[in-house]
Amino acid sequence: LQVYCSIASVGGVYLLLQCGWNAYDLLRMFSWKHQILFCMAVGHWAVAIWEDLQCVTFLAAGMEAKQMSDPDFDIGRWFAQVYLIHHVVAGTGFAAVTYLQVCTGIGAFGLLFEVPVIFMNHREFLVCVDPR
Repeated sequence: LQVYCSIASVGGVYLLLQCGWNAYDLLRMFSWKHQILFCMAVGHWAVAIWEDLQCVTFLAAGMEAKQMSDPDFDIGRWFAQVYLIHHVVAGTGFAAVTYLQVCTGIGAFGLLFEVPVIFMNHREFLVCVDPR
């Protein structure tokens, strides 16, 4: 995940720096670089779906049903459903931009959206490792 987020972030910056910051470039500019980065994103989201479905119990990140108003509520299953929707929409968006070869600015900004994930993962690792 860290490797993907790093490549996606740098790739998103690169793609945006290549355009002339006009509407035409953000909508219509498409190259093999766009194709590689956007296809990588589609693959990333497909793997994310598979990973989340393999570890539904871990998605709750320590939250328990007693913290919810309904004690029978399965927070891990709920997170799995919400993440599934997010991942399908993100992957489909990148696939559509790649297939249609338009609105590439949206794809480039989608790649930039991975910048905070790099730092969020470090925070999650520290929280999970902390013995308190």
